[in-house]
Amino acid sequence: MCSAAGGRICFQYLVRLVYWNEPGIKMHKMKRKTLLEGRTSMTTIALTKKLFKLGAFVEEQDNGIEDELYRWHANVFRMANKNNVIFMNNQTRYNFILFGVKKVHFKDFNQLFVNSLIENLQADKIPDSKITEYVSKANKIKFTKTSNRSVLGSMTDMVKMTGILILHYPPQEMNSIVINQKNNRSPLIKLNGYPEQLMKEALGVQ
Repeated sequence: MCSAAGGRICFQYLVRLVYWNEPGIKMHKMKRKTLLEGRTSMTTIALTKKLFKLGAFVEEQDNGIEDELYRWHANVFRMANKNNVIFMNNQTRYNFILFGVKKVHFKDFNQLFVNSLIENLQADKIPDSKITEYVSKANKIKFTKTSNRSVLGSMTDMVKMTGILILHYPPQEMNSIVINQKNNRSPLIKLNGYPEQLMKEALGVQ
């Protein structure tokens, strides 16, 4: 437990690091800054048909009211004889790939998404306060059909670049920070910018 100014109640956030070669989920608990209790915001992840089928997710209707910053797309693809999942933010194209995803990982997919997102944002030097504020929107996650061809195209391009990167940076962990950073520091013509920088600007990081 911790206390915050103004008497607001907060609680410790636990981050789980998931490693590629483990058959289950190996966890290291790390104390994080806290999320405010009572927040009822939502994050939307649009899944491809392949991912819906693989993970047996429950599809919900996309009402389109969520801010684009809190909307993501996700797809599964084969590379290095493994199933891998890419997540990409609609607004900034900030993305990360999880290598060697297995059926067991889909049992707690929401937490896997949140934990991996936190790890990548921290690696990109985004302040914990900004991460906490953003991740609080993921208290509830809903899964919908894909809805943005431009994002799907950007994901395809990122997967192609990853195919080149793994020749030089073979992923040793499921959440390969090095590869994700290199992808997010590659320019996107569609947005005339870099995903990492666009995400930082969207989160108010100077």
